[in-house]
Amino acid sequence: MGIIIQQTAAGGLVMRVNEFGYQTLLVRIRADQLDDWSLPKGTIEDGESRQQAAQRIVKEQTGIDASIIASLGPVDYSYTIFLPVEEQDSEGETLARNPGIQQAMQSYHKVVYFYLMTSTGGILGQGDGSVAKVQWFTIPEAQELLAHEGDLTTLARAVDLLTRDSQHGEIIIGSGIIGNPQGNTNPEEAHATTVKR
Repeated sequence: MGIIIQQTAAGGLVMRVNEFGYQTLLVRIRADQLDDWSLPKGTIEDGESRQQAAQRIVKEQTGIDASIIASLGPVDYSYTIFLPVEEQDSEGETLARNPGIQQAMQSYHKVVYFYLMTSTGGILGQGDGSVAKVQWFTIPEAQELLAHEGDLTTLARAVDLLTRDSQHGEIIIGSGIIGNPQGNTNPEEAHATTVKR
């Protein structure tokens, strides 16, 4: 196996409450992959903190402005990109691709830092066009639709945090406002004091 490229990313699990209960915002990256829903996430740019990146990515992909409430911790996974084998001439020019033969091109290990957020404004679907669809779903719907294990783990962490803390009156979601548990203003501290694994 060749070199494994390390990647660091950030993302947001944006929540709201309405007559349907808790809802979370999901994105579908490609229009032709109807069953590939995920949480908004992407690459951290130079000079950005993880929190800044998560908020920017949510805005770019969904059109929604979001405020961070707590860290939901990292998830990590590995993947390999496979591309069809290309036939080349003696000068290295591509002659043809054989889509029936796959060749491993590159392996990656990615760590995504997720944050629990609440929507504070913006217009749904008015992002930068990098995703095919953006939609609010109830928690049970999201549990059925999320295609990636890391996203499901992140959703479970958020549900645990919200369920446990709402029983104690520490987190309230409604009309776009979420109270931060124990008065912490730093999302990393909120995670450290409220989420147990």
